[in-house]
Amino acid sequence: MPLAQAPSIAGHCRRKMTQGDSLEPCPRNTRGATDAFCRGLVLFGCLEHGYIHGWSMNQRIQFAIQNGKQVLVVDLSNCSALEVVKLAREVPKVVTAQPRDSVLLLADLSGASFDREAVRAMKEAAVFDKPYIKRAAWVGAENLPHVFYENLKSFARREFPVFNNREAALKWLTED
Repeated sequence: MPLAQAPSIAGHCRRKMTQGDSLEPCPRNTRGATDAFCRGLVLFGCLEHGYIHGWSMNQRIQFAIQNGKQVLVVDLSNCSALEVVKLAREVPKVVTAQPRDSVLLLADLSGASFDREAVRAMKEAAVFDKPYIKRAAWVGAENLPHVFYENLKSFARREFPVFNNREAALKWLTED
């Protein structure tokens, strides 16, 4: 499977592997096909080299244009708690490179898993990013336990409106 096609398998990464499955090696794995630190398979993700569920970090955190406005889309969909931690720690690097009070952020949490460490990383990112965020919206937060959601809002001292789908969130984010 060519690397260019890898994002199309992102939603199927949790399936059990069967004999004969073809996997794309991690393009940055220089130690061999698999080892304790780099599983070497884009399908499952290689956290060491920034590949998660067939997507590179820059594919999971990227800007998109909606209604003539730039929106930062953070795609946490179908990520494990460990992957959420990794991505949450990358977001401030992108956000803080923008002017203050300018970032429109859409986080897609659909199918993601959360634990205390994932929520801690999200809280830290939310506090650090606060001066740069103009508006933020979440999609697919049903897997995030309510107590974690409330804890995150309280800690970050900001609201995180939740929407049923990306279209509704994007509409809200980009309206004047």
